[in-house]
Amino acid sequence: MKQTAMELREATQILQNYFDAASEFDYQKMRDQCSASFLLFEDGEIWTVEDHINFLKQYEGKASIDYSLEDVNRTIQDEVVWITHRNKARATIEGQPVDFEWIESVILRKEDGEWKLALLHSTTAKKTGN
Repeated sequence: MKQTAMELREATQILQNYFDAASEFDYQKMRDQCSASFLLFEDGEIWTVEDHINFLKQYEGKASIDYSLEDVNRTIQDEVVWITHRNKARATIEGQPVDFEWIESVILRKEDGEWKLALLHSTTAKKTGN
């Protein structure tokens, strides 16, 4: 049981590292969290980590963003972890504050003893009435 809890923490940290790296525009750190075959399903588009990096580059020096993972649920089976969560982001783009929220699912797998992101499926959360 302790081993499983530790593995889940390690896998979750890889996910957090990915979003921290995106916040920092640290593209190598983003790559380091991913398997070679990593795919990001981003609101109906299929991206590689390089596609995500190229998207972020347009905002470098013009924006900041902080990600917060909430409602995190994690499951482990052998060499695979899947995580579901809400990803809330507070951004400032050219001086204007913007809030984002996505519902995401992630698959990580062990490669050479290390957890790597294999798949990230991200869908923009629908606004609820208020």
